[in-house]
Amino acid sequence: MDNFSLTYLKENKSFFLTLFAIHFPFSEDELIELKSVISLGSGGYSMDVDSGSHTIWAQYGLAFNQNIKWTVVLKELYFKKSELKYAGAGSDEWFIVDFNQFPLNPDTEIDFAKDKWLENDIKGFEFDDEGNGLSPMTDWGEYNLGMDYGEVSHEEITKLIKIYQSNFQMLIPSFIFSNSFFERVKQFLHNTVSTSLWIVFF
Repeated sequence: MDNFSLTYLKENKSFFLTLFAIHFPFSEDELIELKSVISLGSGGYSMDVDSGSHTIWAQYGLAFNQNIKWTVVLKELYFKKSELKYAGAGSDEWFIVDFNQFPLNPDTEIDFAKDKWLENDIKGFEFDDEGNGLSPMTDWGEYNLGMDYGEVSHEEITKLIKIYQSNFQMLIPSFIFSNSFFERVKQFLHNTVSTSLWIVFF
């Protein structure tokens, strides 16, 4: 497409790198080479704290990748100390990296997001045709409709990137964990970008 370029990839690299971190079948050598580029993520699931009064959303990355064999070398390379994610009146909550628990289950994160959506009685949001603001939708699941077939478009990718960048966390799992969406994006990149995706991010 005329409006798709390496500049577009660079401007939205967080979205593309997160998508690839979750789905791409990296080899050990690739993960060693890409250590400074690809993120493990938080290493845990999103959760409610302080009796549900506050929600901590996980960062997504390699911890959710179902295709990685975590060798001793990779565990040592990607190890990171536990992160304090919430200091509340009751007790502190931490993201603890435990490679024995990997890969994390995307369905757990998806179910959590759906539950939060229903708890807040949110009907759904979507950017208008000009990309300005949000307009009501009817259902969380509508963001997953149409993702299982056909070629992905630049417009569809752009819409989901805007949702991703808005940090409207309840919607992100509805597409970021979709393997069919990833495969469609990967094919789209293959068809439109004539260089390695990773060259863009070094």
